[in-house]
Amino acid sequence: MGFYRGPNITRKDLLWHVDAGSPRSYGGSGTTWSDLTINNHDFVEEGSPTWDKQGFQMDGTSDWFETPDVENDENSYTVEAFFKFHTTNSKYGGIICRWQTGANTNNEFFLGSANGSTAPGYPRFGVDNTAGSDYTAAGSTLMTTDVWYHQVGTFDGTTVRVYLNGEEKDNIAFSGTANTYRTQPMAIGAFGDGMESGSLVYEAPIKVRYARMYNRVLTPSEILQNYNAQKNRTV
Repeated sequence: MGFYRGPNITRKDLLWHVDAGSPRSYGGSGTTWSDLTINNHDFVEEGSPTWDKQGFQMDGTSDWFETPDVENDENSYTVEAFFKFHTTNSKYGGIICRWQTGANTNNEFFLGSANGSTAPGYPRFGVDNTAGSDYTAAGSTLMTTDVWYHQVGTFDGTTVRVYLNGEEKDNIAFSGTANTYRTQPMAIGAFGDGMESGSLVYEAPIKVRYARMYNRVLTPSEILQNYNAQKNRTV
């Protein structure tokens, strides 16, 4: 188990990319998880996530990372993470989110794992429209604690898709205009209006090795390529 050495992932249109195994992204101290792209979308910790070479561990009660002002194409993007849940809780399991609560006009997207409110659960990727309607693709694979997973959500303006370990698990047709609530920070490991101006934050008990976002929809072969390129990094 070593540091990140630049495996053959898809890099075209990477909007941001943080990697706990790269000394360029995190050198072992400080509160900033640095973006590996030229776009400078650095993530700053809230609470006290703990780090080792396998990832950042968030406790599920007060830890997450966030970054403001990410201007992604709302009709063509991909979010991707490699992670594991180290315990369970009842806070919906948000992995990468720009989401407040429920289905409302202050939500953009939610990549997570939940069975009802219990996390971990089933792989989920949801996108809201400007009317506050929620369109969520949800797989049928029940995820467990202490297992590393690669999860991806894509949205092309018409279809919401979720992938787990390189395979598409569900898709749902989208209707309306995609929401763009850009005053809400983009977060790793949590969601909720408390990140902006309120008091409610739902934190996930996860360990995240890497997370990234593309300003386009990756093809199924590119998603499988990314999974195969890095699936053995924690072995």
